[in-house]
Amino acid sequence: MTRVEANAASTVFAARTRASALAFLLFALPACAVAAGSAPGRTLARPAASDTTGEPFTHITSVVVGTPPCDTCPPRVCPDQPTRVTVRAGFSNLCGEFRSLRELPVAAAFTVLQADLIEGDCSGACPDAAYTAERSTELPPPLAPGPHAFLLVEQVRSCRDSTVILSTRQQMITYESLPSCGGPVPIDSLARMLVGFGVAPDPRCAADTLSLLMFKNGCPPCTDLTGLGRDAAGGFRATLDWRPNCVELACVPETLSAPLGRLPAGHHSLTVRVDVRLLLEPQADSTISYFARVEFDVPPCDTTVAPCMSPFLVAGAVRSIGCALTLDPAGTGELTLSAHPTEPLGGLQGRIDCPPPFRILRASAPEGMDHLFVSSVPEGRGIRYVIFTDLRFPIAAPKGPVLKLEIAADRGASPGARGNMLALITLAADTAGGSVPLCDPRRIDPFPIVLCVSGDSSVCDANGDGHTDVRDLVSMASCLRTVLTSADTTVHCRDCDGDSLFTGSDVLCCARRILRRPLLPRDSVQHDARLRVSFDPLQAEGDHVTVGVRVSGAATLGAVLLQLDYPGERWRATASGAAPAGTSPGAEDWLPVVDTDEPGHVYLGGLRMRDDASDEIRFELALTPIAPPLPGDRIEAEGADLAAPDGTVLTPQDALPVITLDAPSAATGTVSLSSAFPNPFGSLTSFVVTLPRAAQVDLAIHDLAGRRVATIAHGALEAGRRSFTWDGAGARDGLYFVRLTVDGQVLSTRVVLLKESH
Repeated sequence: MTRVEANAASTVFAARTRASALAFLLFALPACAVAAGSAPGRTLARPAASDTTGEPFTHITSVVVGTPPCDTCPPRVCPDQPTRVTVRAGFSNLCGEFRSLRELPVAAAFTVLQADLIEGDCSGACPDAAYTAERSTELPPPLAPGPHAFLLVEQVRSCRDSTVILSTRQQMITYESLPSCGGPVPIDSLARMLVGFGVAPDPRCAADTLSLLMFKNGCPPCTDLTGLGRDAAGGFRATLDWRPNCVELACVPETLSAPLGRLPAGHHSLTVRVDVRLLLEPQADSTISYFARVEFDVPPCDTTVAPCMSPFLVAGAVRSIGCALTLDPAGTGELTLSAHPTEPLGGLQGRIDCPPPFRILRASAPEGMDHLFVSSVPEGRGIRYVIFTDLRFPIAAPKGPVLKLEIAADRGASPGARGNMLALITLAADTAGGSVPLCDPRRIDPFPIVLCVSGDSSVCDANGDGHTDVRDLVSMASCLRTVLTSADTTVHCRDCDGDSLFTGSDVLCCARRILRRPLLPRDSVQHDARLRVSFDPLQAEGDHVTVGVRVSGAATLGAVLLQLDYPGERWRATASGAAPAGTSPGAEDWLPVVDTDEPGHVYLGGLRMRDDASDEIRFELALTPIAPPLPGDRIEAEGADLAAPDGTVLTPQDALPVITLDAPSAATGTVSLSSAFPNPFGSLTSFVVTLPRAAQVDLAIHDLAGRRVATIAHGALEAGRRSFTWDGAGARDGLYFVRLTVDGQVLSTRVVLLKESH
């Protein structure tokens, strides 16, 4: 890529951004960063953007802002396109690492990007060998032409697992956005923007077997990757189909790979011929061809570090986003998993987390491998397993089957539903009983084990636009409100569970399915300054911490969809509570849907149930450590799709929140009522009441007409957390309210009784 220095900003703009940057540094950077030493750093080498404040970086050597419109063109920033930022860093030893380039969620008048760098391994045994690495990210399109800026923070830590920050340096990077990039982009130029290329794994070294990756650039609509491989001349050829001028709002990521083998240490460059087949109806199809250059570095391997074994079991040998196993609703099937040992093994153990609507029925040795002995115990929908072998027949390297699973899909599974199964190895032993080193799961991208349900995936397209997303939740909630407030029993919306009726179970069926779908592309949603997603401060409660998730400005919304991520290999999230923030008796105007069954991910949904909805909805999550936590573990909001009743999809203008998983030990000091779990339920459901002090309590179940159905607790209770259970066996299917009254304060949550649910 040609690097050209971007136009310098005006003196006035530079002064303004410098003052803003200094204000940010005083209030936002950690104390250790402000007190960092002033070790001499390098000057930016041929920067593509001007730095207007701060001190030279320690490792960053160049910053490129913009995207070149062709292979030989300089980069440019267009007002209607995302702004690409590429940062390159140099290291003097093999332990250096460019871990990430990410946007910090800070309240500042400008964007703040942080480059996280590792300088060593804290052992003093890092061979000297210079190499470079780079990372890229995208900023939203500039709102107007002219000068713009972002603050680039370089944070250097001493080693991978250390919290010690060696230095924090920052510079304000300015660049120029063009007034226009020449009107409509020619179709040839558009075709060149559809896909990108990379090399896996990352990070890598000369001993790794590499693969060339082709992936969609930002989920372009109506694009299908059809091939990637070597051509007859030994080069690489990529093919894809594209339908210009079509409408496809769903984000469908896709990646293809081709083997490169092992390459020597150094800088490498590949040329890929790309053939874009245009499907132009009713015109004849045509093809646009161009050549893409892929440049990457292969650093030498650190031979002083022992090789580590992949901590994941995989299904098959090829990385794919396709279905590893497809089942009919209520059907069963078998799936064989393999390990990648670095040396012969005598045994291994771990856990397998299975997402709904699937569950593992049993585990056994693969066919023809009678020397393997498998033991397992159920854990939720998944299992914990132990595998050991007759030592005359060790588990051989480099790859082999070790486990056969029988998996079932729920009877009410939605057609087209899918989920990712995580098969983690927590301990491996060699044939002498010694421990085999496992790679850090945080640095290994696991092969997805995708489980799928057969059938039509459009059953939840409630608004009939050909796509399934948050807008369909608005339509489903509207249908449910009509059913609950009308005596007309002929109302029928979408029959998600296949029982020929429309009930609350259909809404929840579609809501769970839509929650796990990809968020809408950024260019198809509108930013709204009135909306805000935030986290409450963490609170420690026994062996777990709780965090409140709030959506403010929700009175104008019809449905809410949030996706949160956390380190699922060390923590497990469960629903601790979900209710409107208001505590008045009439505040039951949002139906929350919480999906925490997929490790590492939380999906939150809210359905508006009344026209006079409250302006804030609050979810409460409990996070329990299942392995020793690491410094820096955090839960962060990855996306928010918030739909207005008219179908417009909005997202907060401010950055989405992030919070580290370290909480104070103080109690919350407030009365709380958790959501019911499970919800919906077939016979028994439970909820937790927290009292900061002794009080008179009335806990009861009410139906939609406000009649008391059951009394759970009535009288004086001491301070603390208590769990209560309601047996709904004698009640009819439907929607109920759990209502807690404490010294005149009223809290409530909703629960759905479906006796046929599982």
